[in-house]
Amino acid sequence: MTKELIPLFSTPLIICRNFLPVDDLDVLKNYYVNTKEIWQDYDQEMEANVQTKSKNTLKNFPKVKSFIENDFNIFIKELLDLEEDNKFVMGTNWGTKSRNGDVGSDHIHANYFWSAVFYFEDSKTQIQFSKYSQGYEYGFNRKSTNLFNSFGFGVTPSANTMIYFPSYLQHKIDVHREEKPRYSIAMNFSPTGAWGRGDSMISTDINEADFV
Repeated sequence: MTKELIPLFSTPLIICRNFLPVDDLDVLKNYYVNTKEIWQDYDQEMEANVQTKSKNTLKNFPKVKSFIENDFNIFIKELLDLEEDNKFVMGTNWGTKSRNGDVGSDHIHANYFWSAVFYFEDSKTQIQFSKYSQGYEYGFNRKSTNLFNSFGFGVTPSANTMIYFPSYLQHKIDVHREEKPRYSIAMNFSPTGAWGRGDSMISTDINEADFV
């Protein structure tokens, strides 16, 4: 007897280590960590993560933004075996700061195709991805958890790491229990120009001015 396991219609999650050149990493880290005026005002009593005021913070770093877009386009074309004329561009992008005690809520990134999160430093506070429930779940006693029997998957941030994932994948930031704040940059990607085929052809463009 032979058995073949096929992870049918699996959801890809890509972790990219040592993502940015060190000089670019240092510049970004200094900006997001040390520039207080870019962050939204917040109530000290609220246990919610803080975001930057702008939803296009990487416009200040065109070299880095271009580097990320190029890397994502190479990756997505290889993963989906796309034609070269398909092009994805970065849409909204913003910084997130987690203080001690802050916790995120489950969410998706609506209206986009793919999303990403970049981490400056190591942290024990995971980003948690949740399995989409189609109205039923099976509950068994498990000897251990794996990708086929679990309803969640956590990624522990490490310095200079980027993760890519489909925007429909539900996720959240766990409770941050470290004294030092946890910083990250979230971003979204969408195809631009004309794309598709047959009666599903569409043309769309992203206007960056709308994200300021």
